[in-house]
Amino acid sequence: MKKNYSKLFLTLSIVGLCSFSALAQAPVILEAEASSSTRGSAMVIVTEGDITFMRATADVVNSSSPGNASHVVSYTVVFPEAGTYHLYVKYRILSSAGGGSSDDSFYYGNGFGAMAVDNANSWILVNQNHDNGFTADTDVVTTGGATGTGVWKWLKLTGFTESGETGPPFVVPEGGLTQTFQFGSRENGLDIDKFAFGLSTQTYTVSALNTSTVTSIKRDEERFAGTQVYPNPVINGKLSVKGNRMISSLKVMDSTGREVKEFSNLGQGAEFNLNLAPSLYIIQLSDGEKTSSRRIIVN
Repeated sequence: MKKNYSKLFLTLSIVGLCSFSALAQAPVILEAEASSSTRGSAMVIVTEGDITFMRATADVVNSSSPGNASHVVSYTVVFPEAGTYHLYVKYRILSSAGGGSSDDSFYYGNGFGAMAVDNANSWILVNQNHDNGFTADTDVVTTGGATGTGVWKWLKLTGFTESGETGPPFVVPEGGLTQTFQFGSRENGLDIDKFAFGLSTQTYTVSALNTSTVTSIKRDEERFAGTQVYPNPVINGKLSVKGNRMISSLKVMDSTGREVKEFSNLGQGAEFNLNLAPSLYIIQLSDGEKTSSRRIIVN
């Protein structure tokens, strides 16, 4: 059956215009060292200066799951509202061995709830993330980035595919705002400072995740008010951008938040061919300082 993305777009546009500011919500932050967590013995709490974080001290037990309870940390998360959330992490890889790839892997639960420690289907493996992540306050955190080892950095885990596994979004139902989230260590030499859950309809900068705010959303959108992205729906794959601001980059993300295209140095306008399958996508514009997100449909 052929999907009518034009009708879908009309519905989403009406809802999106009405709900963008209403749904603007600060990310839900989990401090890795939270006293309310249940932490296995392989995970220890460390303080360096003004940062307190969690460190993995034991190496691989099982290649596809934590293997035993000593590698698992459980958190109770209270969400402000029902919805679909994406997961983010602030982490640091200590070792540069193998370019950092020797100490970068870990697990998180494949959904909410308590997971069987030795069941691979219950866990999402995150690996080959040693050269990903974002550090600058104005960076919008996605599944990409190009930051190496030895520094604290943010990465979007929902939609991250480098390890061959992609975790689904986390769905918080009405009447179920309190949930259990689990983390599992895999390699030692990995530090975790925070986790964050953010609504799937929003994007977050490093600053917003560090401070748990969304104060820049309205200001950023006003900054790009004169920028047009058209036609929408996209026909024959061609998309145009035109406005009164210099656009340094345009990123295209699918419905999971995975980056699928990026274009640079658009100036005040450009036309390009997306070459994407029919679906709903999110366009993220940047002028090098601020960002703006738009929904588009590719027919």
